[in-house]
Amino acid sequence: STVPESIISAPSLQYLFIQDGKIKGNFDFIARMPMIREVRMDFNLDLIGQIPTTIGQVSSLTSISLTGTGLVGELPTELGLLSDLHTLYLYQTGLTGTVPSEIGNLDNLEIFHAEFTNLSGEVPFEVCSLRNESSLISLEMDCIGGIECDCCTLCF
Repeated sequence: STVPESIISAPSLQYLFIQDGKIKGNFDFIARMPMIREVRMDFNLDLIGQIPTTIGQVSSLTSISLTGTGLVGELPTELGLLSDLHTLYLYQTGLTGTVPSEIGNLDNLEIFHAEFTNLSGEVPFEVCSLRNESSLISLEMDCIGGIECDCCTLCF
């Protein structure tokens, strides 16, 4: 089933953890949750579509975990607007394209894991700068098979 409207429209909901829940549909509902701080939707294989560009409007987000979902497409540059984001788990998804340089704007980002995806290209200098000069302590990518990363803490 989809995430119930009563949950999406709860005005003060800050934490949404639905893991292994057989959630279907897309992730577009996130833009309608202005107070949400943490989202964990791991291992909902029928959570499909793309991460919406409107995610950048949800400035309260501190943690996103979409591991093992059916999400595809490119990472939206609007992720770089989430200035309070500390953790970003996107591994075991069908995400494609490159890591946007805008993720380098996330000065509070501590953990970014995107291994076992279809991402390619090079991890941007701006993201590596977070690793070298800021709070990013864990950066995991598919740097053995698909992505070039000089600053990753762990390569798969």
